[in-house]
Amino acid sequence: MNKTKSVDTLETAVAHSRYDEYRDSEVDWLGEIPAHWDCVKLKWLLSRNESGVWGDEPDSGEESTVVLRSTDQTVDGEWRINDPAERKLGKEEVEYALLEEGDLLVTTSSGSEKHLGKTSYVNSHVAEIGACFSNFMQRLRTRQKFNPKYLYWILNCPIGRRQFNYYGSSTTGLANLNSTVISRLDIPLPSQEEQSIIAAFLDRETGRIDALIEKKERLIDLLEEKRTALISRVVTKGLDRDVEMQDSSVEWLGRIPSGWEIVPLKYISDIETSGTWGEDLDETFGEKSRELPVARVSDIGWNGEVIHEDMPSRKLTESEAERYSCQPGDILVVKASGSAKNIITGRTAQVQSDKDFAFGNFLLRLRAGKDVNERFLFHFVSSSWVQQEIERMVATTTYPNLKVDEYRSFAVPLPTVEKQKKIAAYVDRRISEVDQLIDRAEEGIKRLKEYRTALISAAVTGQIDVGEEVGMATVE
Repeated sequence: MNKTKSVDTLETAVAHSRYDEYRDSEVDWLGEIPAHWDCVKLKWLLSRNESGVWGDEPDSGEESTVVLRSTDQTVDGEWRINDPAERKLGKEEVEYALLEEGDLLVTTSSGSEKHLGKTSYVNSHVAEIGACFSNFMQRLRTRQKFNPKYLYWILNCPIGRRQFNYYGSSTTGLANLNSTVISRLDIPLPSQEEQSIIAAFLDRETGRIDALIEKKERLIDLLEEKRTALISRVVTKGLDRDVEMQDSSVEWLGRIPSGWEIVPLKYISDIETSGTWGEDLDETFGEKSRELPVARVSDIGWNGEVIHEDMPSRKLTESEAERYSCQPGDILVVKASGSAKNIITGRTAQVQSDKDFAFGNFLLRLRAGKDVNERFLFHFVSSSWVQQEIERMVATTTYPNLKVDEYRSFAVPLPTVEKQKKIAAYVDRRISEVDQLIDRAEEGIKRLKEYRTALISAAVTGQIDVGEEVGMATVE
């Protein structure tokens, strides 16, 4: 059999690295496995299969123990222990639930199919914490002749996760797992030596894939920073870097091009400071009414566009519909995010389509005046300068709500209409170029993740013989 260090696709890897002989596993979701492999129920491979503890809230200064929860795991089973829970546990509880290197922790209860069954491997760094695990997780400890890292890869690939969701739902009627459900999982079983080879192969190859993904994610971050800096610079400094500058008399704006004016936002736009929510569709009015979609905070996209797909329909009076309807060019701004932990106040989107809809009462609407280019205005109010001022503004409130009067008085650096149009066109063109690069990077990440998942599934089911030194695919 030919060995290959690098392949173009997983299909190429399979073609070059198959085992010599296969047999039917007699399990639908496994299909064929290498002829010398077994297929067994997970319960025969475990020495421990048990749920965790939670204990009590420790008093100030009282001794506590870290208790890991499902929130300390990522969706693909990696650790993200940023804010671990400190709990008061009894001596027997600590002895029972103390984690050891090689243990596996499975999330047994979740409202999301993506998170149910996610499994993390207790490595030496996690074991050194001296942590226990919570009662919504299951600790699996393998028998001596079964490699726990090999099991980790099985449980985190589609072969394992599909079984978790199938057995969890069919056994309990809800998406929950327990020791009985976990014990039923079908596990493809090579020799102990092959388990170690497969686990080491996947550690190495997924590490290389993850490094590429991280590199592309850093590129996206840099491109987004570039886009933000570009907008903020051009809408406050113009296109001519050699132009004479003047003091704006606004601390956060600094110097602006000579000839630009500083005008309060309320003088150059019509500002409707609150929208409407209307009534349920089955309500009746004493006057004529209209059924209209109404934009919510969640319909204001991060990319500056209004999201129409799931916008709810509401019943509005004719006067409400006329007052709060939106038209192309209107700018919608989130004025209240409702959560101190998820501050999205100030998020801004511009209406691009001619779809008929109104805006809700946690938003405000800007409509550019006759001497203002609506696209220039949008780029300014969504710029980092304005967003930073909004962050400063909401930091002084109990909840992250926009101070509407202060927002209406925002100082806008305003060139002539012709210059506004040129600046807006330049920004749109440059943003499009940057967004295309971001799209390419995101597509590359998507393909890498798909390849990673397929590679894990192929390795743990014996569809590729990793002893043939299959290398990582070239995925760009």
